[in-house]
Amino acid sequence: MKYFCTLIFFIIIIAGCGKKQTINFNQPELPGTVYYEKAWVEPKIVLTDSIFTLIKAARLDSFLVEKPMRYQSSIDNSLQFNIIEDSCFTIVNMQNPDGIVIKSFIARFLKSGFYKVTLDLSRLSDQYKFPYYFLKVEYCSFENYRKIP
Repeated sequence: MKYFCTLIFFIIIIAGCGKKQTINFNQPELPGTVYYEKAWVEPKIVLTDSIFTLIKAARLDSFLVEKPMRYQSSIDNSLQFNIIEDSCFTIVNMQNPDGIVIKSFIARFLKSGFYKVTLDLSRLSDQYKFPYYFLKVEYCSFENYRKIP
């Protein structure tokens, strides 16, 4: 009986592993190197002032491209964050290299979604021209920042 169970077990294993592979023709074949770009689905400008623009999208998507997107300076002057809670108080600060706040932007009651803050550095007056800046976002007891060249 012991040998019989072992024999049945091996037959099941061999028969199961010997199946022919099923090919799904609905899946496209991808080249060796693939690139994906991020797309903001139905973006909306929530708030704006002379320097800051706050953009919201309900969701983000990605799509396959042949070549990566060319460098764009608008991407370089932005900071992205995600709000999960129903409502959130948000503070955006632009700081000089010493950490001193140059410009501040407050947004109250932001709903859940994906957000991006962009800077228009060309609209800064000469007294606020520095080699780089820090863009800092405080939201829902989180903090996110990045260096803006």
